[in-house]
Amino acid sequence: LFGAGAELTEFAETIAKGPEAFRRESPVQELCAVIDIIDASPKTVIAAINGAALGGGLELALACHYRVAQRSATVGFPEVQLGILPGC
Repeated sequence: LFGAGAELTEFAETIAKGPEAFRRESPVQELCAVIDIIDASPKTVIAAINGAALGGGLELALACHYRVAQRSATVGFPEVQLGILPGC
């Protein structure tokens, strides 16, 4: 599974419509569903981070039971610089 995170322009379009629209049309609904599946999995799920894990990609990795990463890997939540809190 490869997770690249969300396209932040999708957030801007939805946020501009107001809070109710964001609840109805959240651009991260599918991501939240995958995170719930990982969380409920009876099997151990391991994330391998190779390169950058940003935003939703990092949320996906954090949902896993274990994470391994290259020394050169970078992680972060760039959306916080736009005032958007990470998480489902």
